[in-house]
Amino acid sequence: MKKNALFHTLVALTILSSFSACKKSSSTEPTSPEPVLKGRIVYWSGGNLFLLDLQARDLQPIQLTHQIEVLFPFVSVDGAWVAFQGIVPGRSSDIYVMRSDGSGLIDVTSTTGVSEIDPSWSPDGQRIVYDHASAPSSIWTINVDGSGSHALVGDTTRSYGWPRWSPSRDEVIFQSIKRFSNDRVQIHRVNGDGTGEVTLTSGNRNVYYAEWSPDGNWILYCGDTPGLYVMDRNGMNARQVWPLGGFKIAEFSPDSRRIACMAEGTGNLTIIDRDGTNAVQLTQNPPNVDANYPAWSLDGAYLAFACGNGDSSDIHVVDIQRKLIARVTDMGNASFPVWVR
Repeated sequence: MKKNALFHTLVALTILSSFSACKKSSSTEPTSPEPVLKGRIVYWSGGNLFLLDLQARDLQPIQLTHQIEVLFPFVSVDGAWVAFQGIVPGRSSDIYVMRSDGSGLIDVTSTTGVSEIDPSWSPDGQRIVYDHASAPSSIWTINVDGSGSHALVGDTTRSYGWPRWSPSRDEVIFQSIKRFSNDRVQIHRVNGDGTGEVTLTSGNRNVYYAEWSPDGNWILYCGDTPGLYVMDRNGMNARQVWPLGGFKIAEFSPDSRRIACMAEGTGNLTIIDRDGTNAVQLTQNPPNVDANYPAWSLDGAYLAFACGNGDSSDIHVVDIQRKLIARVTDMGNASFPVWVR
């Protein structure tokens, strides 16, 4: 079934990891103890978003949100803005946007009694697509100033979720399932004006968490059958590329050629080519420690990720070429990193 706001809250509260556990892969000896870091990261911790400038000597984070329970930051294509779902006490979930430094905060949807979740940016940064999650669910779009909201797709016969706008085309993918049936969750694509809906997947298994490649030509997804899958934007050439799939455990590189993901069994951060070949392990974790929620830097030189054992987590950054890792937070509950300008 479609993952709703409660599901996402449980994910955020339960999938956390320990900062002291992730280590460099023993297969490559580092040339220095720590990588030279650059760039800026926004991450989630304890219901708030924080900004961390990796070039700052003291690595002191700046708290960006206050009095809003935040989930799942999503960065605009240009890296300048962050969208997220947030809950003010006593209200349902709304979609918010702000600049990457925390300024210009806007409650975009500003509704009562309706939950809006899972925002994703249009390629030009002018609109947001999101899951209108209150039953019956539907997929909506809205201008970032809060005007022009309307349903993109939705009817009472189906449940909808996980919309993602293509970074390069005016196209949206989403998942849906026919209500009160034995059908399976499938992935669909629709134009940004709501026309031309097509179903991209089929079969007797649920498929979830579809994400675009940055060039808009490929779609990464997972499903009931364990594994990570890639297909082209038309639903063709589908294939399994990795044996483990799940909630936000993988992400395309900026050039769309590689995928960062978590290794089955060991929880190690690994990079693979888009066809599933040439796996390169970047971490060497103790048992029951996972490197999760990988996020590529805008130039593709670094990966940020959350690392831990289920009780606590912190953000680490790895220099991919040199295979050097640094822990950059010490909060015990930091997760969901994203890179910003």
